[in-house]
Amino acid sequence: MGRPSFIKKKSKSGKKAKYNYEKILTSTGEEADSKLEARLYDLLTKFGVEFEFQKQFVLQEKFKDPDGKAVSHITVKCDFYKADYLGCELIIDTKGHCTEPSILRYKMLEMKMRTEGRP
Repeated sequence: MGRPSFIKKKSKSGKKAKYNYEKILTSTGEEADSKLEARLYDLLTKFGVEFEFQKQFVLQEKFKDPDGKAVSHITVKCDFYKADYLGCELIIDTKGHCTEPSILRYKMLEMKMRTEGRP
């Protein structure tokens, strides 16, 4: 059996995170951003559900504006992603609270998936 869940990993830099959280190690040693994320990771793993952990989606590619200034890409990182053999996709993101930027990014992700014809 692996390491027990919810063992806090100390920050290398000693700085506090943006939303005042610490990384949590799952039973397999993966770094989760919260206790809720670590619990769900452990449950999915325990029941043999195959998934991608912390999958990143590009919502908008980087580009150069008319003045030649580079504009960076926009991404969203989902905690859990699973695609089945029928082509359906399941995205789970565990949140303690929703921020305005996260709400906007998920709206953009939904729109991107709809325009690509993904269910």
